[in-house]
Amino acid sequence: MRWTLQQVTKPLLGVVPRVCRHKPTISALPSSQEILVREAHKAAWPEVNLDALEVTKVGRRVRQHVNPFKEELQVPIQPPNWGQIFHRPTLPLTVDIGCGPGRFLLASAKRMQDSNYLGLEIRQPLVDRATDWSRAMDLAGRVHFVYASANVQLGNLLNSYPGDVDLITVQFPDPHWKAKHKKRRIVQPALVKTMRDVLRPGGRLFMQSDVMEVAKAMWDEVDSAAGDAFQLAEGNKPKLSTALAADASGPTPTRTWLPFNPLGTPTEREARAVAQVEPIVETDSHSHQRLQFRENGWNFWEWQKHRIHYIATGPEDGPPVVLVHGFGASAYHWRYNIPDLAKKYRVYAVDLLGFGWSDKALVSYEGYSIWQEQLSDFIKQVAGGKPVVLVGNSLGGYNSLATAAKFPELVRGVVLVNAAGRFEEVKEALEAPIEAALTQSERAGLEASLELASDAAALSSAEPISSTESSPAQAAQSKTTASDIKQRDPGPSKPFGLGKPDPSPSLLQRIVSPVKSLAMRTAVYASFFAAKQPSRIRSVLKQVYTNDINIDDELVQSIAAPAKDKSAAEVFYRVITANGTPVNQLLAELKSHRTPMLLLWGDYDPWIRPSSADRIQRLYPLAERFSVPAGHCPHDDLPEPVNQGLLQWLDRLQ
Repeated sequence: MRWTLQQVTKPLLGVVPRVCRHKPTISALPSSQEILVREAHKAAWPEVNLDALEVTKVGRRVRQHVNPFKEELQVPIQPPNWGQIFHRPTLPLTVDIGCGPGRFLLASAKRMQDSNYLGLEIRQPLVDRATDWSRAMDLAGRVHFVYASANVQLGNLLNSYPGDVDLITVQFPDPHWKAKHKKRRIVQPALVKTMRDVLRPGGRLFMQSDVMEVAKAMWDEVDSAAGDAFQLAEGNKPKLSTALAADASGPTPTRTWLPFNPLGTPTEREARAVAQVEPIVETDSHSHQRLQFRENGWNFWEWQKHRIHYIATGPEDGPPVVLVHGFGASAYHWRYNIPDLAKKYRVYAVDLLGFGWSDKALVSYEGYSIWQEQLSDFIKQVAGGKPVVLVGNSLGGYNSLATAAKFPELVRGVVLVNAAGRFEEVKEALEAPIEAALTQSERAGLEASLELASDAAALSSAEPISSTESSPAQAAQSKTTASDIKQRDPGPSKPFGLGKPDPSPSLLQRIVSPVKSLAMRTAVYASFFAAKQPSRIRSVLKQVYTNDINIDDELVQSIAAPAKDKSAAEVFYRVITANGTPVNQLLAELKSHRTPMLLLWGDYDPWIRPSSADRIQRLYPLAERFSVPAGHCPHDDLPEPVNQGLLQWLDRLQ
């Protein structure tokens, strides 16, 4: 959050930025996620008996975004009789503009007995419930809630208050993302001047937002409309920047933000951020926004006794979008896409079981049906149950397609980002990054293991599984570079079953043929341990990225760290040896539902060529196409055009 606290000959302005992009909403049936949030609320405000208060329900969902210009909010209201509202009407007054559910004021009143508290809110159901809560807590004589627009009513209300207005807070106001709606933002010049006029000399103005743009805009409005009247809090005092001014005359002062909320009482948004870790958005060295890496991940959900990791952000009433990573990756792989999508959409990025921060479960991955069940339950239990748009890269693309075919009532659209999948099976997409990571000596060693394994298989009468499939390793040798990718002809290719199959099975295919052989398992384990080394991961990424800049330490760590789990090698073995439903069969199932589809394709992918997308379009004519000059992971390789194309398609879908 960005905090600024300013003090003046009058107020003290404080502003805080912190990224938690959602307000709590009220629903009739609590989900497991809401129960977790409720526990966080209890920890944040032990003075507030939430168990007793929760019997008071709003009874319907409360909209997050309300038009402050609607007619009923423009009608002037009569100032209250302060002597009837407050037991001691001359006590200093704290005013919370946009008070939401009101727990911040109720908890503040419990903690500090020497003030009165006034909350202004433009959502009537929240005002009614907060008023009931104040009565239930015996705070009606010290806390009062008013259904009113601060921009219309603040001066009218406070000019008649018999005591001093000591503190005004504006906490996590609606960002009103659309350019045409920015006039709806609560901190406007007229409101700033009103706050300046009603605050006592030495009073305080505290503002915080989870959106940097909004935090800066609020500060700018105060500077512009009444900057001379406000004095910055010590923590907000400008510091000299090493960057030179535009005229190169010397260092320039830059704004600083308070490191914490100085009021001591958290808002609902802050308490919820404790329960559900919100991603923090940072700016990389090339001025692109992305998620800040968290070594321990973000949020976790218990599913079938397994811990599943996910990221969630964006407005809670926004249309839901679920992002599904590829083989060996994690939810963090969507780091450059989530910030843009979350401005309008409720965004979830989930780690498939066996990958990322999710448990490395030793279960059957045959048919990949366990991932489709995981995604369907995730949609129902975590994402709210409404139909979602599934966006998947590589293996995640295959599982997004399969989930849409198997659970069409849960999916309103599917985006395939260089999705894996032969039209016979999807195994080759998993083999490519592993084979690409092997050196010639390691390949020779595995070949030797293969010969021993074949002998062992023969002695144990194990029948090898025949295969006529080809491997993407033939399209991505270990010396390939990003420039090679750009120069490679992106035309039809044999991998992924889209052309005539190569009669020579790949190295890994031959390794895993006698599945029951211990020697086979040993050989696959060896390939896994070779491929999981950070230097090898970086080498493989360079083969399939056209933009080396984004192959950074955080990305490599996000792939390497999960591979250290003691069960990771066995999970790898089980995934590699499993097969999935043919892609053409999934497309046939999906066709009857006419599910919207976008093929978002990197044209320089050496593993899954554009001819794969061509084939899908022939089999599924409803599919739209958006191509970018990127490799296998275009969303991270070239995120800006990918975000633009994806958002345009999502907006049309609405």
